[in-house]
Amino acid sequence: MESNPSRASSYSFSGRIKNSHISEHIAYLLEHFNRYSGQHISINDIDSVFGFTDRYCSLYGGRSFNAYEPARIQITDDEISWMYDVGIGLKIALSAPKVSRKEYLACRTYLDRYYRKGNTLIITNDKFAEWIREDYPDYLIEASVIRNTDSQEAIKSAAQIYDYIVVPIILNDDSNFLGNIEEKKKIRLFVNAECSYNCPSRICYSVQSNINKRKKTTEEFKCSVGLVPRTQVDAERDWENWYFDIDAYIQMGFRSFKVLTPKFYSSLVYDSMKLSSNTETDHLAVLT
Repeated sequence: MESNPSRASSYSFSGRIKNSHISEHIAYLLEHFNRYSGQHISINDIDSVFGFTDRYCSLYGGRSFNAYEPARIQITDDEISWMYDVGIGLKIALSAPKVSRKEYLACRTYLDRYYRKGNTLIITNDKFAEWIREDYPDYLIEASVIRNTDSQEAIKSAAQIYDYIVVPIILNDDSNFLGNIEEKKKIRLFVNAECSYNCPSRICYSVQSNINKRKKTTEEFKCSVGLVPRTQVDAERDWENWYFDIDAYIQMGFRSFKVLTPKFYSSLVYDSMKLSSNTETDHLAVLT
């Protein structure tokens, strides 16, 4: 299904929060992953890098296109060329929860630009995924974690539409649930955690989408940090250098994984502390 079918397991690496060219960013992620995850992989095991490109699209989701310095959040043409040269596909986060036919058609030029075998779109909206399947059959389609595919029935339904399905990170802790998934070959599991892992509300996703659609400003960003207490937290865990038990997932039959840019998971994410304000500027330091 991916660009290198010989891989026993394949990994999708984050292209977000980078401090240098994507080649150096991937080298850093690889070194960190091999040091702390209990695995040892090479660049040949990376099937894709996910994030935004340096061209605007109203259907970006999950994070704000304009919240960071462009070089930190956007993948350039030069970086994409390097990825293609080493066999890594581009995975674009077009995970807006709501997508109209008009919005889709307005993005066709953007979609045309990155259309090639081995590239993937991360999508939340099922109708949007169906339009992509019809018009761009060579794109792989991954169901975003934002879709909240959190039951066996939902997974079976999503498997009819998507090539890959990312389930909520909290389900990584439920071995019985994972073991009962029939379509394990279509599941891509996070191997480290971000703020959605224990977020009881996730109010940010719709706001982020409206910011990217330019219907709201970054000053109108909302996050549940400081509003709803976090649960299921090990305050002593070294979150920046911590990974789930990947060997256990491989033994269950999972083969596709998603790797986030490591960062410090402070109490602003994992405790019920109050923040002085609720703007994107305050929160984006802890939301990768």
